[in-house]
Amino acid sequence: MERYQHYYIDSNKRIAGKDGHFTYNLQLPSDNGFDHVCLLQCNIPVSYYLIQDGFNYFFLREYDKDTRIDIPPGNYTANSFKNVIPQLLNDNSPHRWTYKMDIPNPFITTSTAKFTYQVAGNDEQPSLVFPTAKESTVYQQFGFSPSTVNTFVNNQMISQNIVDFINEHSIFIHSDIIQCDNNDVLQEVYVANTAPLSNISYLCPNYEQYSKRLRTNTSNTYTFIITDEDGIEMDFNGINVIMTLVLYKKDSTMKRLLNYFKYKLLQEQQIEYSAV
Repeated sequence: MERYQHYYIDSNKRIAGKDGHFTYNLQLPSDNGFDHVCLLQCNIPVSYYLIQDGFNYFFLREYDKDTRIDIPPGNYTANSFKNVIPQLLNDNSPHRWTYKMDIPNPFITTSTAKFTYQVAGNDEQPSLVFPTAKESTVYQQFGFSPSTVNTFVNNQMISQNIVDFINEHSIFIHSDIIQCDNNDVLQEVYVANTAPLSNISYLCPNYEQYSKRLRTNTSNTYTFIITDEDGIEMDFNGINVIMTLVLYKKDSTMKRLLNYFKYKLLQEQQIEYSAV
């Protein structure tokens, strides 16, 4: 790189917004000439909940009538989930049917990591209905797919998929600081075995390969939005995000050399053609 400058971003020092969606002033020098940007490293707090407010509902269908049920936002394990959900189903059942949930205990039997749902006191088979992934994310904890209707058979049902109680598998940092035709993702961060209320640390393995073109080098104000893989903004519950960016002017020496070699090759081809 011909010239560069590091910028340390702390979402606590934003000029607007919140920790998961904020506007920041970078104070670029007027004659910077920067044309590329790269996220060198970041620290993302795992302070967001497994079940987030606004994306925490599903529907219980009895006699073709859907009842919306909201799950309290927070972190859950499979064991705490199987205690909370039946109570919500029983409290919200229009016909006072009784629901139970269970999951194999890995210490005493083979673990399938799937819930078994049971219903009693009913004279028809109920269903669990899940909205799209952009509307609600709780289908993952139940072990089903988004946009599905899952109906009991003989008063029982086993989750279609393995249940998922990992807070997030991947995080995307979006920003209008980059110039890209396809998307506005500055960097994707893949989460590996990170516990709730800990931190995710990312370190760029190669700044040249992970750089993006700078949208403009005249603006000092940029917006950063942190989402999950479904594009849902993440709520960090008041804990700040820290990032280090490098803005730089790409070294043009190699490009000039390539252009020179192309020029010389073209000259030689023209000389050979003239000699024929």
